[in-house]
Amino acid sequence: MKLFHYEMKKLLVNRNKLILLVVLFVIYTGVAWVSAKGIFELSGSEGEKAVSLYTRLLDGHSGALDREQLASSQGIRDAAVAKYGTGEGLSVRINRDPELKFHVRYAAFGSKVDEYWNGPAEQDQDHIKGIYPLREKLESLEEEKHTATYDYRLYSKELANELAIGEPVFENAIFWNFFFIRFDGFMIVFLLLLVLTYFMAPLFTQEVRTEMDSILLSTVKGRKEIVTAKLLSAGLTAVVITAAYLIGSFIGTWLGYGDLSGFSAPLRSLEGFESSALPFSIGGTVLLGAVWLIASAAAFSMALAFISSKLKGQSSAFGIGMVILLAGSLSNYFSNGIKKLIWPIVDFNYGSLAMVNTIFGEPRYYDLFGFPLSYGLAACLVGCLLATGAVLLTYAAQKRRSVA
Repeated sequence: MKLFHYEMKKLLVNRNKLILLVVLFVIYTGVAWVSAKGIFELSGSEGEKAVSLYTRLLDGHSGALDREQLASSQGIRDAAVAKYGTGEGLSVRINRDPELKFHVRYAAFGSKVDEYWNGPAEQDQDHIKGIYPLREKLESLEEEKHTATYDYRLYSKELANELAIGEPVFENAIFWNFFFIRFDGFMIVFLLLLVLTYFMAPLFTQEVRTEMDSILLSTVKGRKEIVTAKLLSAGLTAVVITAAYLIGSFIGTWLGYGDLSGFSAPLRSLEGFESSALPFSIGGTVLLGAVWLIASAAAFSMALAFISSKLKGQSSAFGIGMVILLAGSLSNYFSNGIKKLIWPIVDFNYGSLAMVNTIFGEPRYYDLFGFPLSYGLAACLVGCLLATGAVLLTYAAQKRRSVA
């Protein structure tokens, strides 16, 4: 325990790091607050009235699709498009008119319901969507006696998921839409994982800098104990920093928009999750997202621990960790041709593994010996393997080292 306490004091429980953690918490809260204040481009009492009216419209029309309301909303939306066009003029008007914003959103909701049954207007033949198209595809495969194929298993699974989740419903989920921005890739990489990289840099390098390395390496038992203490402290530090990120983001969102409506609404009411295969409510997905993000940060901390164990300088450890993180994350912006060649790096780099919105936002499967493996399960397995590998490599690296 003494070694663990020493490592925690080095990484987190010291004056400078605690002050930094408080500053980060304030930043996380402030960023979320600013984001949640941006429902309309209006200020003062005018902005408050617009938010109040918009909220009443959402609450008053929540539930299953109302065909009469849909027709009315589509007419109002089309009239606005004819008057303002489809570019910046329409966007500015929507962000200043709560009624128009509601009607545009309800018209989009109607389109989602139609897609649920009939699929998108431009159907991707490699990934069929919609209840009726899925049924037709399965019937076609059955007629061709292809019931033992990957495609048949995949589309059977997707059809069962769609029927179990059911038709989309209209809900007021404004708060949760703002909160889930915190799970966006840019936010995760730059506001959380880069911060974590900085905190982890001195994990092994500080002993080298302070010439304590020889003492720590003097016995095999001492090496094992100190590595265990370092890894435990790294994992706990990752948990604390991620918790600060999530709590600060929640408080900031609540300060900006205090209505928690939609917690028990179906997940597909949430922007970015309209096609999700998760059978959870928004609240359930919030809990899943929090646990997933904490676990992803802890797994990344194990990789950072290994990097620190192989280097002699804190700045070098931070630099290498930053390069690995950013290089993997930036691979998402390569051309489609390149991404197909390096898809394991694109899908399973440390930045991607932490992106809850990307992993669970829509159904995505891999062909595993003829059986569909979901992206979520694949990411979980890869994350566990990477963390375990980093831990074993860290122990091995210290075991082979000699006293200077």
